[in-house]
Amino acid sequence: MKHCLLVAVVFSLFGLLSPARSQEAILNDGRLWNDMSSQFKTVYLIGYTDAVAFVAIATTKSPSESDQMYRRFYPSGSGTTGAAIVEALDAFYTNPQNLRIGIPWAVQLMAAKVSGVSAGEIEKRTEALRRAAKASSLQ
Repeated sequence: MKHCLLVAVVFSLFGLLSPARSQEAILNDGRLWNDMSSQFKTVYLIGYTDAVAFVAIATTKSPSESDQMYRRFYPSGSGTTGAAIVEALDAFYTNPQNLRIGIPWAVQLMAAKVSGVSAGEIEKRTEALRRAAKASSLQ
């Protein structure tokens, strides 16, 4: 239940952070990311990490549980900086196959990549996200 609450709160916050587009639905994916200014990308990432931290703290009983939950959504390790993740997201969304993957999932994936998760694992997760994005766009 806590996990569902975390996901619901985090993703509802992203709707509040997205800049308005004229006459079309706000799509929180690579198309939006590519339209953002460099400064807004950084602000978005700060909002993402703050939202994840807030919900992790609010829905767990101890600091260690909060940290574990936070790391599931925002893995970190050596070299995991906001600038490195923004750069990785920029590169990730240059691939047209990735454009429909939601930004929150891409942030999680690129944070894992920057923190040292293997290229094979990143590709496996990317393929799963592409399939999920394609299935949700068909509905």
